[in-house]
Amino acid sequence: MTTPVTISGHAVDRYLERIDGQMKWHEAEAELRSHSRVISVAADFGCECVKLANGARLILDGACVVTVLVRGSVPHVRSRLAA
Repeated sequence: MTTPVTISGHAVDRYLERIDGQMKWHEAEAELRSHSRVISVAADFGCECVKLANGARLILDGACVVTVLVRGSVPHVRSRLAA
């Protein structure tokens, strides 16, 4: 069973700012939503980051995309082992 995906407004704004500023807001949201299946599967596995083919990294909080980082950025990921 897949988890429903949500895309935050902040993530859409960061996609426009960092990846493709030529898109309109609703186009950027649709682009992020087009990856819903892989985001859902990643969330089910407990992943906190999904790397896209264009190099962008989607940072997740559960099944919610909270921000987008550019290619080459290293996300700050909480370690579940360090406790």
